[in-house]
Amino acid sequence: MCGTVHDAAGTALAATALDPRVLGAFNGLRLTANEGMKLLAPLTGAALFTWYGGPAVALLDALTFLCAATLYTLLRAPDPASKPRPRHHPRGPLLPPSPTLRALVTAGACTMLLAGVNGASLYAVVDTGLGRAPSWAGVLYAVQGAGSVATGLAAGTLLRRLGERGFAAGGCALFGLGVAARALPGDAPVLAGSLLIGAGLPCVLIAALTAVQRETPADRLGVTAGRVHTLLYAPNAVALVAGAGLVAVTDHRVLLTAAGAAALGCAAVVARGRGVRSGEAEEVPRR
Repeated sequence: MCGTVHDAAGTALAATALDPRVLGAFNGLRLTANEGMKLLAPLTGAALFTWYGGPAVALLDALTFLCAATLYTLLRAPDPASKPRPRHHPRGPLLPPSPTLRALVTAGACTMLLAGVNGASLYAVVDTGLGRAPSWAGVLYAVQGAGSVATGLAAGTLLRRLGERGFAAGGCALFGLGVAARALPGDAPVLAGSLLIGAGLPCVLIAALTAVQRETPADRLGVTAGRVHTLLYAPNAVALVAGAGLVAVTDHRVLLTAAGAAALGCAAVVARGRGVRSGEAEEVPRR
């Protein structure tokens, strides 16, 4: 719950504090930082645990959260609480009436649903498909993380050139090819598939969040961002549970091939109407 609130608040804060033209690049860099820490933190934590023990590592972890909270208090952004608000708030739509935003959120939810099926199949790929020890999954996660870092660094440039729909469609296509590649035998295609999954999956998420920041009025940013985060990530949790049951009764290669094909279909749907480029659409007035 705290993570959902934090992500929604961070999305709203970035939209009010930054120039709309740099939101895509910022979201990409934020994702790069997150994925980079996922690669570095386990190794660093294991080393510190070996040298100093568990209590010291736990204390250091707590201090990092305290430092982050302190840094947030130093940020300066418009305070919505200081503006007069109507006494009664009519119930608004779930999302702003933007076809682009709704298409991107729908695509993101569908992609995260398929990502849950892919995640549930990982150990079947490692064990049954490759005949490797479970620890090999860590290698695949590392390769996937490297792909996400690369996408995050290039997100700003790609969003400007392809537009939000084009960027998301390309990401869905890469993700679908990567998932399908995991159904093939041999280390090389599975490693390549992990790289493609890591590179493609963040695209649709970055595009959707950037559209939220760009097209939502300031007084609705927090609640809209919270809804979008829930719509994007809840399907992944559901699919992980359902996928675990499916893997037990279905060949993982069939599941991955079907998920890859569905992702490619999602890419084709999102690509329709890809005329709006990031930051070029008429912006919703922020009152």
